[in-house]
Amino acid sequence: MVIGDNKKVAVAPADGYGELDKEAYADVPRAEFPDNIPLEKGIEIQVRDQSGHPMYARIDTVGNESIKLDFNHPLAGKTLNFDVTIMALRNATADELSHGHVHGERHAH
Repeated sequence: MVIGDNKKVAVAPADGYGELDKEAYADVPRAEFPDNIPLEKGIEIQVRDQSGHPMYARIDTVGNESIKLDFNHPLAGKTLNFDVTIMALRNATADELSHGHVHGERHAH
């Protein structure tokens, strides 16, 4: 690419948020949901795992007896598309080369 050229870039799921994990679903009895949560496909909720750590899920399927939750990242399994324009180029600093990544204005180790 040349500075100023616009290019479309696609990032495959494996290089983005990962492939859709078919094991990242859980059926939860409908009775365990509070009345204030709308039981509709796509609603995002926060739950806690056995250790009390917060996890995020989306309602995937609403059944008579249970609700299927999807714990995949919302962008998992999707190709990410970007329009990219290179505005400038510069050489990496010695610190960037030794650390293996770019340092910006507010970068700190």
